[in-house]
Amino acid sequence: MDISNITYKVYEIITKRDVSGKLKILRDTQWKDNAELQKLQKQKLKEILNICKEDIPYYKEILSDCKIEEENSFEILKSIPIMTKQKIQSNQELLQNKNFHGRYYKNSSGGSTGIPVHVLQDQYRNDYNSAATKRSDEWGGLRFGTSYFQFWAAKKDLKIGFFRKLRQVLFNQYIFDAFNWNDEIILDIHNLMQKKKPKVIIAYASALYLYVEKMKKIGIESTHSPDSIITSADMLYDYQRIEIEEFFNCKIFNRYGCREIGLIASECSIHDGLHISAERLIVEIIDNKGNSTEDGSVGRVIVTDLTNTVMPMIRYEIGDLGSLSTTNICSCNRGLPKLLRLEGRVTDYVITPSGKLINGVALSTIIPKFENVEQLQILQQDVDKVTLNIVANNLYSSKDERKLLEILDAFFDRELKMVCSYQKTTLNENSGKMRFIINKL
Repeated sequence: MDISNITYKVYEIITKRDVSGKLKILRDTQWKDNAELQKLQKQKLKEILNICKEDIPYYKEILSDCKIEEENSFEILKSIPIMTKQKIQSNQELLQNKNFHGRYYKNSSGGSTGIPVHVLQDQYRNDYNSAATKRSDEWGGLRFGTSYFQFWAAKKDLKIGFFRKLRQVLFNQYIFDAFNWNDEIILDIHNLMQKKKPKVIIAYASALYLYVEKMKKIGIESTHSPDSIITSADMLYDYQRIEIEEFFNCKIFNRYGCREIGLIASECSIHDGLHISAERLIVEIIDNKGNSTEDGSVGRVIVTDLTNTVMPMIRYEIGDLGSLSTTNICSCNRGLPKLLRLEGRVTDYVITPSGKLINGVALSTIIPKFENVEQLQILQQDVDKVTLNIVANNLYSSKDERKLLEILDAFFDRELKMVCSYQKTTLNENSGKMRFIINKL
């Protein structure tokens, strides 16, 4: 047993956690087929729904007439109303399990939709989520003790405690505030990267893209190619993936999750969709009428956590759009269902006066055309006008502005007025996420 495994065992003993045991289970269950995984989900769903029926005031009336068994658990689940962020805010006390007596923790979303959500998460759930995250890490070549550089922005994750300092000393694991830097800091990070040669880079997608763009504008190429890059926390657009992978000459392993739920889905080495952590979650995709979409069709992402008993998250609407497949079996031979793609936030659309919806994924295809624009954000507060928040470099000129307006004008079918607003600082929110489109209609 090497020093990294010994260190982690000590960490688990000190913190009274059992991630290793659950990780061992998940390493096995990932190879089960869809039928076996659904059977496992039904077992856990029966348990969590019965806890809701008996111990969660909010659900007692909803489930009072239900006799919950494994065979009918999916059917009962689909009859439960969608849980929204607003409902959680309004029913905090009613959603909590007053008969729970174990260890639990408070967690909060970053509020990138304008509605911060506060939840309770128990130790069992946290251990399962950590195990699912570590399994995802392994797919991307990251294990406890692997050297990495982390470009992060969530303030709660940037605190340098004892265990983080220990990992930095023992394993060359460094974390950087991804949106508190300038050219000098970026050069320092680059020089440290060439010296320490981390095997993995972990990053907010928008943060790493910004790093790459600044490096290219400075005129510096990366002489170190890590084994892999793991992106998370915000939307990874195709143009960002291309630029980042070319710069570092390695593949990105993208993942998807949120504070309220934890890790939801991750890419494997095939890079064809994201495998859902089906052993602890049920993911649905529904249309605007609340009906399940066809396999592969885009709709609203709904998630049920099968492991959190202190404050169960049942049919929680995250606020994202995506598509799901349970029949598209990955060539990696894992039976875990897949999110085929993510389309961003439900509100990440520009709406033209004629009613045309233009999403961020479509608009992102034009970003590479603006080489002197470091960040672009489209804010819509009026039906006939958008504000373009722009962070530009020192080469930006009136010619760039004309080009930007001409291309977007065509994209918007010449229906929207556009106003340019130039910003001196990055456009990322307090959560560290960069929202390409903000629609306040």
